[in-house]
Amino acid sequence: MKSGSNRNDVTATSDMCEYCFDVLLEKLVSRQESCQQTPSNIHQTSHTPPNEECPLFVTWEKRRASYTPPLSTLSGCIGTLASKRINHALSEFTITSALRDRRFDPISLHELPLLRVGVSLLVKYEECSDCFDWKIGTHGIIIRFDTRKGRGGDERYSATYLPEVAQEQRWNQEEAVVSLVRKAGFRGSITDELLSQIHCTRYQSSKYRMSYQQYVKSK
Repeated sequence: MKSGSNRNDVTATSDMCEYCFDVLLEKLVSRQESCQQTPSNIHQTSHTPPNEECPLFVTWEKRRASYTPPLSTLSGCIGTLASKRINHALSEFTITSALRDRRFDPISLHELPLLRVGVSLLVKYEECSDCFDWKIGTHGIIIRFDTRKGRGGDERYSATYLPEVAQEQRWNQEEAVVSLVRKAGFRGSITDELLSQIHCTRYQSSKYRMSYQQYVKSK
């Protein structure tokens, strides 16, 4: 996997978030027979995302009607752990995270005012000594492990959590790793032996968030 493993010179910006809203808005409006719901002052951003390469994720959150925590819920999060050109990847993952994340219903045009987008650029990749060699609130982690599958050979698993996930879920390290093992698709017993066999990589992220209201004001 080609990654931006040790670079720390790329930064997520408001322009990137504006670009994500532009791309999603154009896609959703194109599905409608009329653009009457579209604010008249919305136009394509003049800021083209940089042509640099970096692993990244695009996250969509939706504000809840209730005023009790959590105030927002995840509505889509998809990206890549391999380095891709930021300008191409933002366009691709804006659409896939908003409309094709199988965990959630596709985002619709009338939900735009409830949305907040987050762009995470992944930097400073480091190999961990074990699956607990990382710090909550600072590092995201990628886990990889194999399990024996009889005569069929080994079954390979991998998954990642971005740096903010464990902190937002109020997990300790063990809870985060166990959840990540399940996210990877493993349904067997999670033993100390299994945990000791996990190959873990930690990374940090440069993240910028923008609400739909902030996006409209920026226009």
